[in-house]
Amino acid sequence: MNAGTVITGNTGNIGNSYEGGGVYLSWQPRFTKIGGTITGFNSDPLNGNVVRDEAGNVLARLGHAIFSNAHYSSGRQETTAGPDLNLSSSLYDFTGNWETPGSGGTGTDGTLDMFGNLR
Repeated sequence: MNAGTVITGNTGNIGNSYEGGGVYLSWQPRFTKIGGTITGFNSDPLNGNVVRDEAGNVLARLGHAIFSNAHYSSGRQETTAGPDLNLSSSLYDFTGNWETPGSGGTGTDGTLDMFGNLR
């Protein structure tokens, strides 16, 4: 994803996979966000991407903006990832300041190892 791109207003609720309102990456993701904006419900409840169940209820902690389900760990972004927040994911690593399960962020260098531990 590059500068100037905007992903907004989407809903993730397909079948039993309730992850990634804006962007959903599965199994062996290769994703790089440099610039651009992916909105998230937590910071933009009117227009942000959102994850809902089949009844329309908002589901928490499933990546309203981005959910990346890598082979060894997963990363998520609930709030809007604006143009100054660069993120990437691959099979083993997440770089950038992802909001990840079990932590409030990814620490000072923003890198997780293949088991989701901070480096």
